[in-house]
Amino acid sequence: MPDTKFYLEYIRPLGNMSDNLTKLVLSGETVCQVTGFTINTPDKIFTWTLTSPISSANYLGPRLQNTMKIRNVYAYVSSSTNVAFNIYYGAVGSTTTLLSSDLTATTSENSTTSFTTTTLSAGTWLRLHISSVSGYPGQLVVSIALY
Repeated sequence: MPDTKFYLEYIRPLGNMSDNLTKLVLSGETVCQVTGFTINTPDKIFTWTLTSPISSANYLGPRLQNTMKIRNVYAYVSSSTNVAFNIYYGAVGSTTTLLSSDLTATTSENSTTSFTTTTLSAGTWLRLHISSVSGYPGQLVVSIALY
């Protein structure tokens, strides 16, 4: 029987590796380095669900633990009304707007990928600011997709 040796090392999952786009793969008995691939990181979604939103009101959101990039913001309302809003970001109480312009939520889903910044630093707070309300929306739902 041939002498067989097994070596086992702990290699961190790809999602926790730095973005150097390098990974190790096993080819037969040889460990090879592969570069130039893309890691698809799943989105992290935060959603505000508000009953009867009020014009000029602010609704607190999460504090980001890690630096994250913004993929999209989605919104809709129930009832035949609309709500214009923006998302503030930064330190507690910041009024720096995240969206390039207010997004108006209607009964059809609206979304935007137009932001004043594409990266949010660790420690950033998010806050939903309602600019205006038309009619009597039953609920407003706003989701931000981060990665």
